[in-house]
Amino acid sequence: LTHPHMLSKVKILDKLFNLNVGPYRSGGSDKTPNAGGYSFNKPYHQTAGASMRRIVDFSKMNETQFILPTGQSGIPSSPHYRDQAEMYHSGKYRTTWFNEDFISSEKNAHLFRHLILTPK
Repeated sequence: LTHPHMLSKVKILDKLFNLNVGPYRSGGSDKTPNAGGYSFNKPYHQTAGASMRRIVDFSKMNETQFILPTGQSGIPSSPHYRDQAEMYHSGKYRTTWFNEDFISSEKNAHLFRHLILTPK
């Protein structure tokens, strides 16, 4: 499976910026937990998949697992453009937190970076 960038069709841009993410070995169909669509003309060529994966235990919200197939940024020069792709295709996840007390606790400060927007 290759995650194509919409500008990768412009070959010079793709060559300069390495826009596509992949290829990765990936299985799945519309009848499997690892959902995926495939081409009828090329039966082993996956053309679609989940836009994200999330595992939630509502009794342990601070242990929620989440992953994106490429990265959080759509900007190819960003370090977060493809930084989750290896984890996604290896079946790994990142932990996300929802409890504000947990997030703002001094004890857990090392887990988070905060961006504070201050109006002028």
